[in-house]
Amino acid sequence: MSGRRHLRAVSGPGPNLALSARQRADLRRAMRVARVLGLLLPLASFTAAIIMVLVWMPRIPNPAATHWSGGGPNGFGSPWTYVWLPVLAGYGIATLMWMIVAYSGRMPAASPKRVLPVWSGYHRFLTAFAFGYAVFFTITILASVGAQLDLDDAHDAPDIGGAMLLAFGAWVLATGLAWLVQPRVEIPRDPVLESEPLPLAESERAVWLGEVRPAKGLLWLIGSTVLVLAAATVLVFLAPFEPDERGAVVVTRIVMLFVLLLVVVLFSTTVWFRVRIDEHGLEARSVLGWPVIRLSASEVQSVEAAEVNPLAEFGGWGLRWVPGRFGILMRTGEALIATRGDGRIFAITLDDAETAAAVLAAAAQRAAGGKADDECRTENDAERGQA
Repeated sequence: MSGRRHLRAVSGPGPNLALSARQRADLRRAMRVARVLGLLLPLASFTAAIIMVLVWMPRIPNPAATHWSGGGPNGFGSPWTYVWLPVLAGYGIATLMWMIVAYSGRMPAASPKRVLPVWSGYHRFLTAFAFGYAVFFTITILASVGAQLDLDDAHDAPDIGGAMLLAFGAWVLATGLAWLVQPRVEIPRDPVLESEPLPLAESERAVWLGEVRPAKGLLWLIGSTVLVLAAATVLVFLAPFEPDERGAVVVTRIVMLFVLLLVVVLFSTTVWFRVRIDEHGLEARSVLGWPVIRLSASEVQSVEAAEVNPLAEFGGWGLRWVPGRFGILMRTGEALIATRGDGRIFAITLDDAETAAAVLAAAAQRAAGGKADDECRTENDAERGQA
């Protein structure tokens, strides 16, 4: 495998971006491998699953088991569920993820000041994830159908917990393999404009306080999700059941309540942050006190204030991580974007991001100056010691 290449585009952003011959060749190679791993093989896998289900269709009980919990099936539906599921959740998700991989590098950023890479580890990760998802989904479908072949009653189907563990393990392994076999090509575009540090006297200190707030649409989505889960949990607790179903029902109730509480906790701790920027760097603390995310001023190489497109640049909204990037992104729009010394990017959506970026840039500049002074004093002390 060749070493990692850092290739820079020779012109500015835009749909007609000019690339060198070497860049075009590497981009074609990266996209060709990504197309096979992230689109063609997943579509082939889902198609094979559909064909197998159609072959098995006469041997599948009707109604068929479509959901398992507590050691056995507890949800039932038409056997054709196993045909349209790969079509919707298989073809649909694979195609959507490929469109993000193929076109995110061509998307304009939310602001002309911010430019997106033509190809990066982000595209490589999404491709690997899509391949792993296809492996997981195919194993899940075939295991679910295979467990109930030739049964007169789908209630008699055995537990598929072992197959699900195998499917998750295969997902992780397939994702890792797909990551490794892709060429390590990075083609960034022209560098962004950095924010100027806030002018400060030697004795002055600056502090910036703000909040990361979710967009109204995201709040509506979160609220609706919680309400639907709460209503479903209440219905599960109120639904009558037969005495011999007591064990499965208790497990289902516990799982539903756990999922509801987990969703509430996750939403409560990850959608609203209070932000403080001072001479130490940036600290983003959830309104509930945890988690706390910190960026030291000494880590910051450059800072900019620009608008971001979370879907195009980070694959979605919320706390987002892709190789080389981490973000607290609750909406499309104004954000502070910091680049660490090792090239990793940290982004956070803020109102008045320009001022926030200037304060962080000043802190980074002062931290860099203090570090240089310390190095000089160390060298002088060493010279005096030798003398």
